Amino acid sequence: MAMVGCKKTIEAIAATAGRQKTAKRAQVAMEVMVYLGFFMLVFVFVLLFMLPGFNADVNKREFIFARETAGQIADYSQFIIKAGPGYWANFTMAQKINGREYNATFVSSGWLYIDLADSDGMGFAYPLAVSNIRAGPGAEEKVYSDTDGIIRYAAVVRSHKGWIAFNYTDTPNGPVILVN
Repeated sequence: MAMVGCKKTIEAIAATAGRQKTAKRAQVAMEVMVYLGFFMLVFVFVLLFMLPGFNADVNKREFIFARETAGQIADYSQFIIKAGPGYWANFTMAQKINGREYNATFVSSGWLYIDLADSDGMGFAYPLAVSNIRAGPGAEEKVYSDTDGIIRYAAVVRSHKGWIAFNYTDTPNGPVILVN
């Protein structure tokens, strides 16, 4: 009989040790989940803190690319003016700025506007040395009146074609640069 009691005690000790191991594993698993949750929260807060800086960098980069593109296109118009009436040329232009299409709008008041598509008004205005620019056959022309009552013309060139053409011609009203 002593042997039976001893066997039951050994079984009880083994069962208790098994439950303790299971409880220890469960505790370790819970601690790991709590640690992972804590570090995920820290990671999310760090990302939320850093994202506005990333967006500001993207907007700054788009502005710089728009300014450089406007400068390049303005240089093309300067070249045409220096070449004189009767000269025409095609120039390549970037199809996209930072992955977005844009419009180059030449206004007869002497400004070039680069407007990025889907940008909530993001763009760039660039002064031109000439104000006698009109839309050629491949460009969209808009006519509007300024606040001072002067009729202005705007030639809109879409960037998706990848080129821009200038044609310096004489008209009865004086020399005009046609933009395609």
